[in-house]
Amino acid sequence: MYMEMTINRLILREYTAKDAESLHHFFAKDYVTQYAPHLFHQDIADTEAYLQFHINHAQASCRTHFYYAIEQRETGEFIGIIGFSQVEEGAAELEYYLLKAHWDKGLMPEALNALIAFAFEKTSVQKLFAICQTDNENSAKVLEKCAMRKAAKQPESKIYHGIQKTRVCYEIFAK
Repeated sequence: MYMEMTINRLILREYTAKDAESLHHFFAKDYVTQYAPHLFHQDIADTEAYLQFHINHAQASCRTHFYYAIEQRETGEFIGIIGFSQVEEGAAELEYYLLKAHWDKGLMPEALNALIAFAFEKTSVQKLFAICQTDNENSAKVLEKCAMRKAAKQPESKIYHGIQKTRVCYEIFAK
């Protein structure tokens, strides 16, 4: 079942096969893969495989992955991605990325708040969390604007592009 959420200034819609080129260009941006090297796809076939993985999960009867393209409501322009994956019973990890031209406009908190509400109202998720590098202050601000708080237990540092980075985990629970 195809899902789409229309909110104030944005549309969050499930991926389609037509998104391959937009996603491939998006994943080529250094500022996107700086904090998410797993998204770097050197070849369009890698992007198509990523896309197909999420399209297949969207059609699964016992769905665990919910990923969406973010579009501007007025223009239909692709401006980013957002989603979550259930990593254990009742808990899911959030991910979100936005084209730099759309930063600092309050768009990501708008999208993330809608996704959080969806997760708690329409799925069995009771806890959402997001992990970001401590030097990614913009991401931390987004999470805090969405009422997410630093978790008691923090993740270990991780190597990104050959550099050891400390990370912080934010979380929010269903009410």
